[in-house]
Amino acid sequence: MLLHWYVSAGGCDGGGSIVGKESGYPALRTVEGGTKAEVSATVRAWPNPTERYAIQVIAPVPAPSLKADPKTAASKTRVIACGDLEPAGVTPSN
Repeated sequence: MLLHWYVSAGGCDGGGSIVGKESGYPALRTVEGGTKAEVSATVRAWPNPTERYAIQVIAPVPAPSLKADPKTAASKTRVIACGDLEPAGVTPSN
């Protein structure tokens, strides 16, 4: 299965605009029954050190009852996974 992903300004709880160009994020190809995927990308953007960021994984909406994600170029997608990013050298609080 191919999934798309991006880094967004803001955390998973609010989300925000895509950092860099959406076309700069290569698709994720899942393995092991869709439970694992790896990808690498260089995003050409200068992050604001006071801003929160998150990685969001998106997938096509399989049914009309699911809400589309308006932040993506694809109009019929949904966020299926999200992880808040921590600045380098910071220990997560949980």
